[in-house]
Amino acid sequence: MPDRQFTHPHDPYVARRKFWDLYEDCPALDPMVPPLPFVEMDAHSKRLLEACDYKAFDITAEQIRRARRGYFANISYVDEKIGEILDVLERTRMQDDTVILFVSDHGDMLGERGLWFKMCFFDGSSRVPLMISAPDWQPALVDQPVSTLDVTPTLAGLAGLDISAIANWTDGEDLAQLVNGTKTGSPVLMEYAAEGSIAPLVGIRSGRFKLTSARRIRRCCLTFRPIPASSSIWPAIRPMRIRLPRFSIRQSFAGTLQRLTRQFEKARHGAGSSIRHCAKEPTTPGTINLCRKPPSATCAIIWI
Repeated sequence: MPDRQFTHPHDPYVARRKFWDLYEDCPALDPMVPPLPFVEMDAHSKRLLEACDYKAFDITAEQIRRARRGYFANISYVDEKIGEILDVLERTRMQDDTVILFVSDHGDMLGERGLWFKMCFFDGSSRVPLMISAPDWQPALVDQPVSTLDVTPTLAGLAGLDISAIANWTDGEDLAQLVNGTKTGSPVLMEYAAEGSIAPLVGIRSGRFKLTSARRIRRCCLTFRPIPASSSIWPAIRPMRIRLPRFSIRQSFAGTLQRLTRQFEKARHGAGSSIRHCAKEPTTPGTINLCRKPPSATCAIIWI
């Protein structure tokens, strides 16, 4: 099974002129959620900025635009390289009996909320593209949360391999069950314990809710609200970050928090590490696209 890996569009955000010029007037060069004042950030976001020595740098709006432009340009570079691979498959008449899976290990905040790189559970960091093209699979969009851990059992299923003997040591689910509609997706678990963390961070995504937690910080529940990208609310997005008294949280979100907690504990005590990433909505036609939150949505954050 050939494996092709690309370092792009990973930072540094340096791109070739051919692709850089494609995004000269791109409307997405400005972050949808502008940088937040440090005092208004959550504890983990503050630690990430401190880990990057943020006080030593004054990042301008133009520098943010150029960084995002370089990232977008490098995505186009990868797109061209994938096109070359697909062209070879077509010219050698192997396209119809070849499984193609495209996935990334993480995203990049790209200045959203004033954050960069990965290292957090906000969607810019934790959601990744996941596209599958396989014989007998019809183009479709699956709107259930899925995980990068689902890649192994999915590929095994497509190859006709029986992995039941190692099921106790294998995380993930065969996504063919989502594609053919015979099963709904399971909650997606996430874990992070690298730069900027003082204790392992864990999270779970279920429906429109995402719950994150770690020792020494308060739990954080994010609820996603679809908002058109053209909405006038975007310039005033910061007020959507709200703090509610514990009594109000219990009244409004007690059921949701209990459900997420039960799902998390059930998964945590299952087989394997259950480290998961949410899947980002891709745009390539003719493939199975696995995603959850539309790119035009935002979220409110409730601290508990």
